[in-house]
Amino acid sequence: MQDFIHDDKTVEFISLVGEVVGSEKLNETHVSASGGGGYVGKNGGHLSAVEISSTNVINHEFWVRDDAGVEHDVKLRGHDIPLRTGQRITLIGALRKHGTGTYWYSVIVNHSANKHWFLKRGAPLSAALGLTPFNLKALMIGIALFIVLGYVTGAHTLAFLIGGGYFLYKYIGDQKRYSAMANRLDAHLESLAQQAYERDRAREVA
Repeated sequence: MQDFIHDDKTVEFISLVGEVVGSEKLNETHVSASGGGGYVGKNGGHLSAVEISSTNVINHEFWVRDDAGVEHDVKLRGHDIPLRTGQRITLIGALRKHGTGTYWYSVIVNHSANKHWFLKRGAPLSAALGLTPFNLKALMIGIALFIVLGYVTGAHTLAFLIGGGYFLYKYIGDQKRYSAMANRLDAHLESLAQQAYERDRAREVA
């Protein structure tokens, strides 16, 4: 599958294509409490009620048998994708080229239903892959400007404004650039999904 390039970083993609041979979803419930407390004295007091809240997280585990007959176990957390046994899918994962670690599942294409879903879109995927690192160089230059100008001029407030202004300028510029990159990555993921459809249709014709 076609790589995605941003500056000197390259993201490669792999695909798992096959038939769903088993699917199970489990709900994971997290309960938290907040509030409560207060005080009581001889002249009265105040007690606040404890608020209880709960959140449900879906854990989806399914098995895919690829075209070579090998079965693969896939686990998704926080995604409720409609899959059933017998459906043919393509699962697309992303990893920094020459990097280490596991692939981040990004797109799942259900050929039987002619639908696809994004498991990680451009912005969260780029963050997970380290494509949007903190600009340490700009921070160091900003600090250096503050120290040097403060020492030379003695106007520490002005030096702080100049150093901080430089860092803020670079930060805003980086955010605009990263936003454009995330949009490009979104378009790339959509393109990979469409290519998966085309490959599966070509397989059926052949």
